[in-house]
Amino acid sequence: MINIYESNETNFNNFGLAVLHPLNATESSKVNGLYSLTLSVPLEQSEEVTEDRIVKANGNLYRVLRISRNGADNEIIDIYCESIFHCDMIDDYSVSFIYSNKSAEYVLSELLSGTIYTVGPCDDLGLNSIAVTQKNKTEILKDILNIWQ
Repeated sequence: MINIYESNETNFNNFGLAVLHPLNATESSKVNGLYSLTLSVPLEQSEEVTEDRIVKANGNLYRVLRISRNGADNEIIDIYCESIFHCDMIDDYSVSFIYSNKSAEYVLSELLSGTIYTVGPCDDLGLNSIAVTQKNKTEILKDILNIWQ
């Protein structure tokens, strides 16, 4: 089953805005870790399909990046999606991420602000500092893990 959700949805334990019944769907993975989904749906199923919305397929989450019409009478909608993690974390660069004397939970909350991700229970790992520039959120996450161990 393939479902589509609002772009800021965080609960994916429901049917979302719509259940899509694609004519075809292909999930793929590349060496660089990019996971993508391409699917085609009949035009009458495309009402809820817009760029930036989230698609759930086989338990994986993707963000809709491109939509195009296809077919003799433009009756088919081709949808290209990439892993939501890739779109929201790897492609999101921070010019400056600097915090002094903060908890891991606080710094993680700051890192994840503006994404659909939230910080769960976090052990008290003491206070520490981080100062990084020109890195994506995934790289910063690795730095946080190293600093706060």
